[in-house]
Amino acid sequence: MASKSRTAQEQLTKLEKASAPFADQLVEAAKFIGVDLNTLQSPADVATKTNNGDKSAIYHGREEWLLRWLLKKLQAGKDNVPRKTPMAWRLLNYLTTKLPRTIFAQLLVERKFTGILRQTLEEAQATVSGEVPTTDRSHRDSSSTLEDTSVRPSKKRKRSPELVGNTRSGKADGTHPLLEAIYTTLSSMVKSTKAINSTDGGVKSAVFAAEYTKTALRTTAQEAATILGLWLSLSSEVLKAQDYTLVHVSSWLVPFVEIWEIRAPDDSDLLLFSQHATQSLLGLLRSVHGPRSQRSDWLAQLEQLVARNIILPAKSEKLENKDSALLSTLTKVAVIQETANAAIFFEIAIRSIQTHGARRRRPQDDAWLQAVFTTLKDAFLLQRQEENSQALLAMLESAIKHKVDLELPLLRQITSTFALPEGPSDWSLVAALINLDANVFLIPDPERDLLMELLARITQVSIAPEWSDIAEKIALDVVAPLMSEFAKARDLSGFISHWYMQLIEFEKLLQEERLFSMYNFGAWEDGALQTQLNKLLEPSLTLQQITTILDWLETAVDEHPNAVSVILEAIAGSISREENVDALGLRLYHIMFDNGRSEKLNARYKWRSWRIISQTMRWAIGPALGEAGQLVEKAAKPFDELKKRSKLGTLLEIYDGNSVSLDCLEMLRCACATWAAADKETLLEKSSKKVVLGFLEQLARDLKMFPTDLMGDTELGRSECGYPLNTLYRDIGWMTWSFTRCVLEEYPGILTLALELEGTKTFTEMLQNIFWIASASALQPEDAGRIEWLYRNPDAFQHLWMDAIQNDIVLNSPPIIKAMINVILCQTSNTENPLVKQKTLNVFSMKSLLKLPLEVLSKDHRERVLTIWSAPPKDKLDAEDLKSIQSMCNPTLLSLKIKVMRRPTYYEGMCFQDFIRLVQIMSNVEDEDPKATVALLKEYVRLTIVQMTGNMDQVRDRTYISDAISDIKKILKSASSSKKEGGLAYPCITLVDTTLSVLRSKSMVLNDLDIISTTKLEKLSASLKEYLLDHFKILLKKAIKSSSKSASNSSANESIALLCTMDALAALGVTSLELQALEERAKTLANSESSKANDVLETGNRLDTFMTTHSEVIRLEDFGEQIHGNISTVYGRQSILEKVRAATSGKVEESKLLLLHSIFGAGFANMHHLDKLLAARYVIASCEDTRRPRTGDDDDKDFENQPFDLSFAYSALCGHLWKATDLRQFCLISETMELMLRTKGRSVSQWNIDSTLGSITIICSRNGPSLRSNNAGTIYLHLCHLMQAVLVSHRLKLQGHFHIVVQVMQTLLRCLFTPLPHSTTKTTKFLVPPPWLSSPKYQLGAKHAAAYARLVTLICDPSVSSVTRSQHNNLNSATDKAKGMAAQHMQYVLTSYIKLQLEMRMAPEIREKMIPGLYAIFDTTNMEMRRMISDSLDASGRAVYGTLFRDYQKFGKWKGS
Repeated sequence: MASKSRTAQEQLTKLEKASAPFADQLVEAAKFIGVDLNTLQSPADVATKTNNGDKSAIYHGREEWLLRWLLKKLQAGKDNVPRKTPMAWRLLNYLTTKLPRTIFAQLLVERKFTGILRQTLEEAQATVSGEVPTTDRSHRDSSSTLEDTSVRPSKKRKRSPELVGNTRSGKADGTHPLLEAIYTTLSSMVKSTKAINSTDGGVKSAVFAAEYTKTALRTTAQEAATILGLWLSLSSEVLKAQDYTLVHVSSWLVPFVEIWEIRAPDDSDLLLFSQHATQSLLGLLRSVHGPRSQRSDWLAQLEQLVARNIILPAKSEKLENKDSALLSTLTKVAVIQETANAAIFFEIAIRSIQTHGARRRRPQDDAWLQAVFTTLKDAFLLQRQEENSQALLAMLESAIKHKVDLELPLLRQITSTFALPEGPSDWSLVAALINLDANVFLIPDPERDLLMELLARITQVSIAPEWSDIAEKIALDVVAPLMSEFAKARDLSGFISHWYMQLIEFEKLLQEERLFSMYNFGAWEDGALQTQLNKLLEPSLTLQQITTILDWLETAVDEHPNAVSVILEAIAGSISREENVDALGLRLYHIMFDNGRSEKLNARYKWRSWRIISQTMRWAIGPALGEAGQLVEKAAKPFDELKKRSKLGTLLEIYDGNSVSLDCLEMLRCACATWAAADKETLLEKSSKKVVLGFLEQLARDLKMFPTDLMGDTELGRSECGYPLNTLYRDIGWMTWSFTRCVLEEYPGILTLALELEGTKTFTEMLQNIFWIASASALQPEDAGRIEWLYRNPDAFQHLWMDAIQNDIVLNSPPIIKAMINVILCQTSNTENPLVKQKTLNVFSMKSLLKLPLEVLSKDHRERVLTIWSAPPKDKLDAEDLKSIQSMCNPTLLSLKIKVMRRPTYYEGMCFQDFIRLVQIMSNVEDEDPKATVALLKEYVRLTIVQMTGNMDQVRDRTYISDAISDIKKILKSASSSKKEGGLAYPCITLVDTTLSVLRSKSMVLNDLDIISTTKLEKLSASLKEYLLDHFKILLKKAIKSSSKSASNSSANESIALLCTMDALAALGVTSLELQALEERAKTLANSESSKANDVLETGNRLDTFMTTHSEVIRLEDFGEQIHGNISTVYGRQSILEKVRAATSGKVEESKLLLLHSIFGAGFANMHHLDKLLAARYVIASCEDTRRPRTGDDDDKDFENQPFDLSFAYSALCGHLWKATDLRQFCLISETMELMLRTKGRSVSQWNIDSTLGSITIICSRNGPSLRSNNAGTIYLHLCHLMQAVLVSHRLKLQGHFHIVVQVMQTLLRCLFTPLPHSTTKTTKFLVPPPWLSSPKYQLGAKHAAAYARLVTLICDPSVSSVTRSQHNNLNSATDKAKGMAAQHMQYVLTSYIKLQLEMRMAPEIREKMIPGLYAIFDTTNMEMRRMISDSLDASGRAVYGTLFRDYQKFGKWKGS
């Protein structure tokens, strides 16, 4: 080693003298210490080498010499090649880890390592930005040992081949290897600053060594801030290179943050941090703050830097000195450079305040946040109006999110300066201000009336060119929330007054600008206001206030009818309470239409008058309807116009080419609402009937023309149906859909009137046209004949039709539903549909029939379904039919046939050949989901054969079964002769297997009726089994060959064929001896990758289950290892059940317990496996409920050495219940324990009961399992069910243990309460919610309170069976004794409820469900006990207790008959 080192040193000296490239020098330098540079390429390799290094050596002369040489090279000011060489830094990292910390720290201090680091980062930053690095004078002074640091263009060529490529590019990618090497080196050094105990020096030596390293990295505050700022800036460039993956990226910032933390103390360190690091820090923070950021793990580190070095010091200074300007000093420059930084500062300032639970912030904290907001806002440059508004919006959103209150003068200033400036308004800022504190506008300002200015601007912008782009935002985010704030301030009437005044102003603007035909609604005409008033009117205003508003509107309607119509429409749509309905009657109608007022309405508002009538008719009753009938009969205004309009030829009033006015839609809606509100045989019904019939005839004509318009060049518009539109005119397509929606969805009762339309086919044709459009909409986009309008609105008419056929009014009207079903059955194919014209099956008709209840399908309808969609013989098909007939195996059609066959259905010509033709079609069609298709086919065949064997006295049924048996014989004979050609397809196997399974169950009847003897039927089954065994062998062979190939349709068909064959063999009772020869092949296929990868069919798992359940011997010792499956699938659960059944069949109790012990595993290691838990549940269910005799030695044994029985198994489950890490695991264990409590009562011991109560208490405490909060309700219900099982089945074991029951009830009760925001009481601190109930978003509800109340009633009022033994003395009442015991203990639950009511919040619906339980507790108490309860409470508690007891006396106490 010495000779090699000497040679390397001599060679290194020669290279230095010859000015050789630095890369060559570095190679020889590494050889000097016996290291190959290639092993240091990766930081992970460096770490491995250093960890394995021998630090116990006494002499490190070579490493020390090389470190001095390397630091000298890195320190050279003129030559920057060493500093830009990543391998130099990796070698430095290696040396620092090989040398003792005291030695390398001393060398780093001598050579001013921090100065080297700073200069390296400056040069890297210059490379990235493409600038020449400059060195600050102060930095030169602090690193005087550096040689001349002025950088001039070098006349020498770059000698390092590694560096040349990086420096020429001038891109960030070239610096990545260098930055990674620097990070690795600094990371190792920072780790050395930690006091790690060593084997030789002890703790004291380790502490001193760590301090040595800190001294090497400690530098002035200015240099530390510069280093940190440079690294943060370079890190931003690293993020931009998305194709580069960094090593140890989560701790990328840690070493440089540590350098800043161990800096030399300086009075100006905060200012230096702000000057050198803040801008880079905030830039990086903005980069990682986005939701798509790849480095969100840096976010917390960066925010901590801002908080510790800017926010928290400024806060401390502010608390000591109110006039402190430190915050402004630290943040002003950053905000001036980038206004968005203000929002970051404010967000961090809010979240840096420590809060304890849900307690409110302290007053000084609120004052501090107010100061932060003001300071940041004052730093804005006025020239940046747009940037300032965006930053303020982000700050206000943070204030809204964290509920920060800001002073009203400040918000008003923001409103005046930024939200409502002299130029355009910032509506996002206005919306945020209203959301934060609407008092900015509601409380008058003597200097500037902001409310009136806001309302005026809203009105003015409604006619601006950009109105269509911002209309939705202003209506939903500004005007509607403003209405809500007025309602909260109990001044909704005031808002309505402002609304009225702005409508007048808007009308004036329309007149001045001549914009009465403006396409869009203004802000005050928007439907959002109608919707919002519907929510607020009756909850906010009394009947007297509503009447006052109507009186005022009645006086104003003559002068401003247009404005009044808008408000009247909103009020009409907001009335629902009975007292308001009785008092108002037709008041709104008279305000709008008396004295010819409606004739003064502008065409823009005319349609709203019709809406007032239709809305009124929705809630009008009694005398109001009688008055309406007289008005219609007399053709009073506006019903005379309604009659005239109903006699026209079409509903569509075309305006400007392809636009339609809203008047026609609202007139139709008005006529329908009037007729729908009328009682039968009343004047209103008779007088409005003709009008409605006229409109229905017009609708039928328009719908008849609509398919032609769809196929033609008619422009139907681009509006999407189903979305709210706020436009005065609508497209033809949207309007036609709205007409149809009005009849089918809003007023489906009108269809009963449509039956009386002139012409017997008018109503049918109308339904047919609607169904045609819906059917064409259901086609896939790639289908030919797809129309553009239908492509944009695929669900419009489909939803209307589906909603109509499921409407109760339609279903309860036999003529209507019969007509609709006939339309569906007449359109089973798309041949007659003019919009499609294809010879394909109409899938939409199948879906429609599936939605209908089976009760409405008559026998004729059911027979038509089976007849229409039955597969005809091949000789009767043409070429086009062959294509459409392939849809016969559609899963939707099979589901429909299954639904029909659930009731006896027989059609003419029904025979078994129908099934044979169906399976032939299925065999030749590529099925996307063969698993579902086979299951549907199996059920369809089973229902049919069961029906045909139900009454075989009839000739047709006997003939059907005889033909079926003959056809099966032919199929088996043909299959046996054509084995080499592939044999039976899987649909045919399913058909034959299912048919024979049903026939075998009816073998005695078939034998008695001489259809087929039992012997022949068994022989037929045996021949099928023989064939299937040979077929199974062939399929296994094929599957093994194709297992190495990629998945395809053929492999899917092979898998489903294999599964169908296995199911058939299992049904035929195949034995283990018959399958013995196929075990090896089956095992090979089950373990193949292709079988395991088939998640849909689960071929491997099902094959393994099949062979296991039919094996001759099942080993009980390792049975747990054989159990595996996905319990989230039906097949997975079924396979586990089949394996357990096979293993437990015919076994004695000891064998079953051995099986259960094997499933649990050694040390109960399998408790976390869901499939094992499910298998254990099945095994437990099969065990007998016996009590194991106890010996005297059992009590001396510990838990692990107890004999394994059901009691032991229950204890194991109970011990793992509160340790569950997954909801499914928790539910499986809980349900298994409940099963044992209810069905294995003899096996459950007293210890098991006490353990159950203890587990429930733990789960409801702060030490409960950390399950997801969105499953809180499920967890709570399972606990209640577990407790209920204990109370019902093991009540007697609770005697002497009722104190544990009370503890359980108190913890369950606590879960029904939510802590108050500012509660700091001992009770709330003690009763901390469990982890699964810690989220305020997911809390318990009424059904959980009902479950708890049920537990209380079971305790206080138990059933006789739960509290009596078989040898009970009937002279003493067991229930009275149980009630007395409950009374002594449940009083503590009652007092807990009262205390929690005072200190926490309970939802009203929960409180309502708790009442039966509270009354049950009161039923068990006497006067003396109630007095004791009252004395144990404080004054507030006694008040609550008194209220509860008075309610109990009034409503809950039984007073006799």
